[in-house]
Amino acid sequence: MENVRTLASHETGTVLKLVLSALMRMGYQVAFGVLQVGHFGVQQSRQRLIIMAPAPGERLPASPPPMYVTAAGQQPKITVNHCTVNWSCSNAASGEGPMREGAPRRCITVWDTFADLPEIQLGHEEEEMLYSEAPHGHLS
Repeated sequence: MENVRTLASHETGTVLKLVLSALMRMGYQVAFGVLQVGHFGVQQSRQRLIIMAPAPGERLPASPPPMYVTAAGQQPKITVNHCTVNWSCSNAASGEGPMREGAPRRCITVWDTFADLPEIQLGHEEEEMLYSEAPHGHLS
């Protein structure tokens, strides 16, 4: 589940605590933290609250490692009940180590995503256009 980072502090954290306690009462394991979406190939600097809750009997997955370097800096953190939480401490119970620093790929820019799109001429009315060459963006 993902939502805005401020869900953790909304109503002094009550909403997040209710979500987590409801999941745990239903037998789910729960881990939560804040991820920087730029670390995963999104061309933005945006933080999202992530709640992972595998079904009873399933293994709680490790926190995802960052794949892209971003200019946003360190791994984001949130504070709940005066405790600072990030993926490295929310995974402590599962035996996972802290999130590694850095990432194997450079950040993705908007230019990377759009640079290989066909040029649209003024007055163009077709709904679809073909590439004039094979796409070479990062997602192809």
